[in-house]
Amino acid sequence: MKSISTKEIRAAGVNQTWLTAPGDARDIVNCRLDPTGYGWINDKGWEAADTPRLGATLPNPSYISADKSALYVWQRHRGAEVYKIHKTSDGEMVYVHSNDSIFPRVSTVAFDRTPAKSDDADEQYAPYGRFLCIVNGKDIPLKFWGREKTLPFGFTKRTPAPELIGPDPEFFQGSADFGAGTTSYPELEADKFGLAFSTGTGLGLGFTADDKVNTYGYCVSFITDTGSESPLSQINYINWTNAADNNFLGYSVLLNIPQGPPGTVARRIYRTKTLGDVRNETLVDGAQLFYLKQVNDNTTKNFVDTIPDDILLTPAPSEFDSSVISSTYKYNASWDNRMWLAGGQGNETRIIYSQQGLPEQFGSFNYYDVGNTSGGAITQIFPYYDNLLIFREHAIDVLRPANNTQYVLSRLYSKIGTNASNTITNIPDLGVVFLSYDGVYLINGGVLGGSKVQVQEISQKITTELDRLSKTSLARATAAYSRKEKEWWVCYPVDGNTENTRCSVLHVSDGISWSFRHDLSDASTTMENSFAINSLDTLPDGTFIAAFRNLTSVSGGPIPIPVITTEKPGVLQVWTGNRGGDNSTSYSYNGESYTFGVQITRDIVSEWKSAWLDFGDDSVKKRVLSVEVEVVTKGHNEIELLTAVDYRDDGTTAGTRPTAVAEQYGTTNEDSIYNPTIAGPFDKSIAVIGTSQWGEARTARLRWDVNTGLVSWFRFSIRSSSYFQIVSYQLEYVDGQRKTINIPAGRGNTR
Repeated sequence: MKSISTKEIRAAGVNQTWLTAPGDARDIVNCRLDPTGYGWINDKGWEAADTPRLGATLPNPSYISADKSALYVWQRHRGAEVYKIHKTSDGEMVYVHSNDSIFPRVSTVAFDRTPAKSDDADEQYAPYGRFLCIVNGKDIPLKFWGREKTLPFGFTKRTPAPELIGPDPEFFQGSADFGAGTTSYPELEADKFGLAFSTGTGLGLGFTADDKVNTYGYCVSFITDTGSESPLSQINYINWTNAADNNFLGYSVLLNIPQGPPGTVARRIYRTKTLGDVRNETLVDGAQLFYLKQVNDNTTKNFVDTIPDDILLTPAPSEFDSSVISSTYKYNASWDNRMWLAGGQGNETRIIYSQQGLPEQFGSFNYYDVGNTSGGAITQIFPYYDNLLIFREHAIDVLRPANNTQYVLSRLYSKIGTNASNTITNIPDLGVVFLSYDGVYLINGGVLGGSKVQVQEISQKITTELDRLSKTSLARATAAYSRKEKEWWVCYPVDGNTENTRCSVLHVSDGISWSFRHDLSDASTTMENSFAINSLDTLPDGTFIAAFRNLTSVSGGPIPIPVITTEKPGVLQVWTGNRGGDNSTSYSYNGESYTFGVQITRDIVSEWKSAWLDFGDDSVKKRVLSVEVEVVTKGHNEIELLTAVDYRDDGTTAGTRPTAVAEQYGTTNEDSIYNPTIAGPFDKSIAVIGTSQWGEARTARLRWDVNTGLVSWFRFSIRSSSYFQIVSYQLEYVDGQRKTINIPAGRGNTR
């Protein structure tokens, strides 16, 4: 019987639905879409972002062996400074310097930050101008200015009031006979201040009439390095009574000024005009305060007030212009020249926003509360053009500007929300993508001009993968988009686990297609930690960078620990052409210091697996004879083909083939190999940089004879830790002309 060959079928992206098209894949693991659209290629892997030199003496290894999380790459001064900020499992927040000696140096941003639980989104970052706002819903908010400068963000405690010492008019009513050399003055009371002014000085406070009572109220505020002003302190009052024979026009008040928190650059003093006789604590409600003085430092302790009432013209700000904020706000965003905070314990449905241009100054009435609508707690706030998206557990709301000071709050989508706060990403020319409980969704539209914002699911082809999500631990999920790779990675926990172990990749270079990143195992390689990614971001050039959960083992000897071995070399990892994936590094201890040992790197195992093929009619049995794959070849690389039939994923091997042009295989015309040993029937020269001759990349066709029995369904996969690039394939088969075997009716009927 004559065999049948399929047409050339282009290798496409993942489609795990029943309605597959020719070329669709069931799984694509650790391969990327060729940027020219020419198939799938496995030429990338992990390497250390900053690697110690062999034999280097290291600092205490706590940073090396600790898990890394909450990664954020922040640029300042147009990229002149790049900070790879992350948190270690012992609660220290650090950033990594570029290699400046024999070991990558880290600097501390903050100590004692609370470790995140599996349902916690961990540290959140929002750049505003020259600083980075950091919140986590548990510890005090921070503003990081770069280098070694970290300060508290916002005003989380009420401003303390100034202490006041008033004058003693009786002290100045004595007499003196300097000619006789004698003086007679009353004694100044210990809690009074002795300074008064006579006619012509233009200084002094209060009514000047005899026996007149004067009362003044004072308060202060702090000005931070962002120009924001703290809430006004409580008003403290001071009063005194003029002498029966008042010889002076005015007196003065001494203030002990409270010191502001770190980051305070000035303190403002506000004062009433004289309130007259309001002794016995019968103070005037709503007394008008006026600006008195700004002390442009945070160190001066005292100020002597000698300024008359008629000089005070500028009213103090309202007590509602600035308010104390809670440190439990969990999410932050910079939008519309304001800083926004939302969510967290006690603020589950509340959003507050700062005054424009004053990122730490939150007015008392600058808030929205979405608790009157269904949707659950706020799980993220995210700027998107002229919108501020408010993600909730089961809904999405949106804020839009109504005018310069007001906003309109409305419901965007009531059928879906997310707890995967760290997966929300803006992809240029596509929109905002995020992981939800049942898939990946896209928000697009919404720029000024009347365009409508819409939400749609884009992960229908990978529902089988996403059905495995650990929904209660989605807060652990992380995502990032690389403009360099044209890929969006989302990493998540599955199968009830609370840590990320798998990733899905959205490819957007030519439409939308999907693949996966996770560990594969075969007989020769065991990968355990290649995608245990706690947090993901990209460097300024678009390179993916990841903070990993390290697998650390300890061996040998008495305390202190003599040897530490860690999967991944204890530092941040970048996704490059190095192709290393499973790295283990030893650190030996000599009693005083640790030394960097040998690092072992194994290439990541990759796979392209076809969808189930029925050749047009699964009711007719066929015999598959061969699989022919078109690949792009660069040198001598062995790849394996595995087959499966009738939905039994046995993974039967059909053998390995080198990705070489057939007529050059085993001849001197074949490219030199990259490694010192190779399995095969011939010896081949080792590639030497600068001397070896390599051919250009070219296509080659590889054929595997499989010769199955009569089957209805067939699929194949190619798998290797060596380099390969699959472009297309053809199958040769014999049509058996035999319909599915009939199952007699009534068998097993127990009625």
